[in-house]
Formats: sequence, C-alpha cells, structure tokens
Amino acid sequence: METTVNERIKQLIDFLKITDRQFSIKTGIPQTTISTYIKRKSEPGSAALSLILKAFPTISAKWLLVGDGEMLTENEVQIGENSIAAARAMNNLTGWEDKMIDRITEQAAKLAIKDKEIELLQEKIRALEENKNGYRNVAETVPKYGK
Repeated sequence: METTVNERIKQLIDFLKITDRQFSIKTGIPQTTISTYIKRKSEPGSAALSLILKAFPTISAKWLLVGDGEMLTENEVQIGENSIAAARAMNNLTGWEDKMIDRITEQAAKLAIKDKEIELLQEKIRALEENKNGYRNVAETVPKYGK
C-alpha cells in the first residue's frame, strides 16, 4: 500500500513518540501547519520537507519524499534499536522544552495583563493630575473674600 507524504509525516511523529507540538518546535514548522498536513488538507512544500530532514537527519529523504525504502537511513537501520532509543531519549529533551515553552507563554500572558493594568493606572493618574490642575486654576480665579 502506497502512503502519502502526509501519512509518512504522521508515521514519523508516531515513530518518534512525540506530539505535533514537539515536532513543530524541532522542525520550526508552525504547529497549525503540521496539523494541516496530518489532516491531509494540504501537502508540505519543499521548504517544509527540507526542515523535517534537517531536524531528523537519520530519516531517509527517499522514504519521506516518495515512500521508497525504510524510514531510517541505512546506517541507522544497521545500528538498530540503540539509535531508536537515542532518538527517543533526545525527544525527551523536547518534552522538557515543550513544558518550558508552556510556562514561558503562561508568564508572558500574565505580564501582558499586568502591563495593561499598569497602562490603565497611568491613564487614571494623568486624569487625576489634570483634574487637580483644573481645580487649582479655578481656585486661583475665584475672588478671595474678606481681604
């Protein structure tokens, strides 16, 4: 049975036991684009395929592009299970990176909220200062009685 390049990308992600997001981070291809490929809504172009092959040099270009041969390059097939375990161990780092990215994203969102609150408070301070100056000007123009 012949597979499409989209199916082979999904097979690669499954083989590596990583998430679409981890695959996205490792390749530099946006996660939404990866999802589009997997859902077969569009096929990856040469730039995306090149990024995949650069990120995973042990993957056979011939297999990825046209589906011929084995997923792993000849050298990797000969080395066998040790290289597969090493590849999966490397991807555990990606899991750690994924958690850090989530944490950074969460903190960035909190900072954006704080920045907005600061901006609103600064606007309130400016408005209060303008009112204070306005009252001072009014007080200066009112005649003083009893003098």
